[in-house]
Amino acid sequence: MTRPVVVVHGGAGPMKKLGGELERVYRLGLSLAAREGAFVLERGGTSLDAVEAAVRVMEASGDFNAGAGACLDEEGRPTLDAAVMRGEDLAAGGVGASQATVHPVTLARALLDEGRHVLLVGEGADRRARALGLPPLAPPDAGRLRTLARLRAERDREGVDPEERCGTTSGADPAILMQTREDYDGAEPSPNSVAAMNLLRLWQMTDRKDWHDKAEKTFAIFGNRLQEFPQALPQLVAALDFSLSKPKQIIIAGQPDAPCTRALLKLVHQRYIPNKILLLADGGPGQKQLAQWLPFVHSVTQKQGRATAYICENYVCKLPSADPQVVARLLDAKS
Repeated sequence: MTRPVVVVHGGAGPMKKLGGELERVYRLGLSLAAREGAFVLERGGTSLDAVEAAVRVMEASGDFNAGAGACLDEEGRPTLDAAVMRGEDLAAGGVGASQATVHPVTLARALLDEGRHVLLVGEGADRRARALGLPPLAPPDAGRLRTLARLRAERDREGVDPEERCGTTSGADPAILMQTREDYDGAEPSPNSVAAMNLLRLWQMTDRKDWHDKAEKTFAIFGNRLQEFPQALPQLVAALDFSLSKPKQIIIAGQPDAPCTRALLKLVHQRYIPNKILLLADGGPGQKQLAQWLPFVHSVTQKQGRATAYICENYVCKLPSADPQVVARLLDAKS
């Protein structure tokens, strides 16, 4: 009898370059994923069951470019893809650009089993994930926020003057003498529109007014374009709406994997709350980093040993609650 083999792939690049502790963590994650797949087969599961189980381990670990550890898009959010196929009949299911669940592979598997759709993308995939009750993505941790801040600082050092429509480059490519500032959001939004939204979101997450001011300069530069032809810049219009609104800061105090934390995150993701900032205070190094930017986060703690929601505007919070019904009412309340 042929013995089944489970093979997992953790991503491109030579692992030896990682070195030390990081290489050990990756190897352990790969081993756990492969073992989980093998365990499913030993219990009589199908090869598709084993593949899903192995990938779920990597999605949940936060150590791979998948699920909880996925790379961020230009707006600082993970957008996840997954696809599965059954060999015997070539039935397939896939999802693209999903932001609603940490396990897109399970969502893809559900589509395969249902047989109605081969591929769902974006909001369509997210709606199906919420209907199936799949665990949501946790808010970005402090490490990701630091990465966003670093990328923003690098962008500032590239030599683009926010007061001008053109700017000098970093000099890395001598063939590029000048870079223009695009003023059209097509299928791919212009870098200016994306940067404006990033600056505003980072401003809300760190309370750094200089980033808010840079976004305002972008609006001033493209002010005439926004007035005369706003439909050409929908992403920049969205950023302007963010700037003119009163964004909610929603902070969930709790452990990412705890059921009570996931229940509160689900309440947030079930609602259309534009211009919100969602953060997680886990009581560990991540919360300490957030508190360096937003001092009031020091006092954000769980109540009665349960995940607790703090819903704030301009960093002034309503009474925190661990009761999902109360949290739902607070989320639905008008400003």
